[in-house]
Amino acid sequence: SITLINTYDFLSLRPFKLVWELLENGKAIQQGEINELNISPGAKQGVTIPFNIPSYNTGAEYFVNVSLKLKEATSWASAGHEVAYQQLYVKATPSPKAVVTWPATSTVKVGLVRGGGIQLTNPQFKIIFDRKSIGISSFIYKNRELIANPLQPNFWRVPTDNDEGGAKASFASRWRAAGLDSLRRMGGDIRVEQIGLSTARVHTQSTWVGKTGISFVVKTTYTVFGSGDMEVKNTITINGNNVPPLPKIGMQIQLPASFRNLSWYGRGPFESYWDRKSSARVGEYSGQIADQHFSYIMPQENGNKTDVRWAAVTDSVGVGLLVMGNPTLNFSAHDYTDADLLASKTTQNLSRGLTTTLNFDYQLMGLGGDDSWTPRTHPEYLLSDKEYSYS
Repeated sequence: SITLINTYDFLSLRPFKLVWELLENGKAIQQGEINELNISPGAKQGVTIPFNIPSYNTGAEYFVNVSLKLKEATSWASAGHEVAYQQLYVKATPSPKAVVTWPATSTVKVGLVRGGGIQLTNPQFKIIFDRKSIGISSFIYKNRELIANPLQPNFWRVPTDNDEGGAKASFASRWRAAGLDSLRRMGGDIRVEQIGLSTARVHTQSTWVGKTGISFVVKTTYTVFGSGDMEVKNTITINGNNVPPLPKIGMQIQLPASFRNLSWYGRGPFESYWDRKSSARVGEYSGQIADQHFSYIMPQENGNKTDVRWAAVTDSVGVGLLVMGNPTLNFSAHDYTDADLLASKTTQNLSRGLTTTLNFDYQLMGLGGDDSWTPRTHPEYLLSDKEYSYS
């Protein structure tokens, strides 16, 4: 049951119908319409939506989308025009414990590569952890290289117009003063342990140093299974005084440009952020990575997706990577690099289509926007803690 409140001053809700749909894991499985709305201005009415939660699907979550639409065309909009909508979380059914399975012959063998790196292999894949980058530098699956540039920690976003507001007091100025746009890795460690015939675990630790004494200590554990699945756990500790609120906490990787297709289960279809996501409904979406870019007049951070349960990036034959949040993450995919986007601020010429950049983020700082000339992001949407963990 829901309550509709008519805040019109003179119009009843008789010209509108209520259209609803039940989503199971982001896909519509039931829908209907309620046409008997006659709520006077300033009044309210209870409405019952006749959906049924299936009992057969354990581990599913359910949302109801409700939409108020015009029954007939008017002078200002066509029939079916949406004037209001809301997404309502219904329930999640108890989920059985996740089980990853693979053939008994799918062992994971540990080896060393030139330069002191680590190599994990089985008949389907070869993964190389590079000692220079302290991260995954190669992931060959069924003879296809999935990685163009290593998976690395990332604490930077190309500043938005709001980030730049406030001159020297702006968030962006404080980020640059702290060197967040040019962090340097100062040392690191990498080691491996064989957990079982079909499981290996790689532990890495690296320290990233900026200016003014700020540093990030990143500990990452990669558990690789014989199926080719990999669990990635991150712990980030920030050291230093006068550390500004951070742009983001996350990881970034680049894939070959042939990986152009994107699908995800989370908020969409347009971009959303920590403090700007109510309008983006949770669902399953798909499209081209090139279409995720939003051309703001001033080139800037764009295209993030919040509350993402999973996202898949594939080539034309369906080969690619699937990332799943635990339970959710922020995700974005672009056909250019951060450096390309930053350079386009002054050149207005964004080089696109040469790579695929993926961001797997714990969180991005809010966008703010009470005004755009002072740093006005609300405190509850700032990344000001000294330690973060996500996987």
